[in-house]
Amino acid sequence: MTINTNPANNVQTNLKGRLRNTSLPITSGLLPVYEAIVNSMQSIDEAGLTGSNGEIAIHILRDRGQGCLEFNDVPKKGPEPLSDIIGFQIEDNGNGFNDNNIQSFKYLDTDYKASLGCKGVGRLLWLKAFGNVRVESSFKVMEKVHQRSFSFTADAGITDEELKELPPGSPIQTKVSLTSFNNDYKKYTRKTAQAIAESIFHHCLWYFFRDGGAPKIRIIDNSNMIDLSDVFNERILPGSTKQEVEIKGRNFSLVHIKLKPTSSISHSAGFSANNRLVTEDKLSGKIPGLYGKLSGEDGEFIYCCYVSSLVLDESVRPERTDFDLLDRLDDLLVDSEIICKHDIRETVYNNAQNYLSAFLEQNLSRARQRIETFVSQECPRYRPVMGRIPLAEININPDINDKDLELILHEHLAKIERELISEGHDILSQTLAPLD
Repeated sequence: MTINTNPANNVQTNLKGRLRNTSLPITSGLLPVYEAIVNSMQSIDEAGLTGSNGEIAIHILRDRGQGCLEFNDVPKKGPEPLSDIIGFQIEDNGNGFNDNNIQSFKYLDTDYKASLGCKGVGRLLWLKAFGNVRVESSFKVMEKVHQRSFSFTADAGITDEELKELPPGSPIQTKVSLTSFNNDYKKYTRKTAQAIAESIFHHCLWYFFRDGGAPKIRIIDNSNMIDLSDVFNERILPGSTKQEVEIKGRNFSLVHIKLKPTSSISHSAGFSANNRLVTEDKLSGKIPGLYGKLSGEDGEFIYCCYVSSLVLDESVRPERTDFDLLDRLDDLLVDSEIICKHDIRETVYNNAQNYLSAFLEQNLSRARQRIETFVSQECPRYRPVMGRIPLAEININPDINDKDLELILHEHLAKIERELISEGHDILSQTLAPLD
């Protein structure tokens, strides 16, 4: 594919102005890193490398206090704090920045990789969170190896571009260095290599389930190296299931996954676009009985569901931080073919509940027993109305404290009282209505 570089067909763009209009929440400081990693995956796919033949290394760059950039050790036990992260270096053995790819890079909002879901703005996210970007990339042209290098900043755009031929047999490798980490993003970013590895793993989890699998991905914090394939094997329990569902005639794919519990994950539904995680719903409390760790034949687990669809691909925002879908439909649109977030969530939650039904029953039974014991022994005043409250609507954690449980029961009692008052007024108005 060739890139149209005719200036007459391109509108000039003010890079700083474009950056001001690009959204990146301060809690999403790793999103630019995810973008670079997914770019590496696509480059590896273009090169025809499958499985572990493709390799990605993510180096965590830390401040050693000497004003220089180094790959730092993980901290030793003791009071010494973990050094600040000042950047990341992402390396891969994919196709590299050949002529087509560099021309695409130079034009914002390009449709060069639109078929892969690329919005042409990923490099803007780099500059939202990092002050400097440096690229060094080798690639093949007619069996000869060339290297292209350049810098990329908000102030100057692309500078120091250099193209040279390398000796025959030189390795094909691309290095993208994201440095001068913005403090506003840095302070909300995970600090340890393990936490960063977990975050990358969850963002890229879909690639491990696709045909052909994911490339070999390593997170390197100087002497500490974490292989995501090891994280996958350690975290994923048997029983993962793919499911196809329809919402108003449109297809959605659900992947139900059981993960070994860690302190950093909770029951969730992840909504992805073009194989990239975009948003995530915490599910605890939203599905009856889904609280704490669940137990199965293979031990305790945390449930995650990953959702993908052309609907999500088509509606994802350029920055990939949300979807341009209505939350709910008003009465005039409720019977239309328009799909809203509520439609998707309702379908996902219902199917998650069906998948987990055998595992949820223990919590549901404990919750029912908790309510019955509390009402009979502590607050018998709720006993007369318990028959009017479906237990499925009292979606509680069986370990809830007395105060919070009574507040929930009181809300249901108040609702029932309002309904009774309304019913009483309706009956009275009908009784007192004048005869014709």
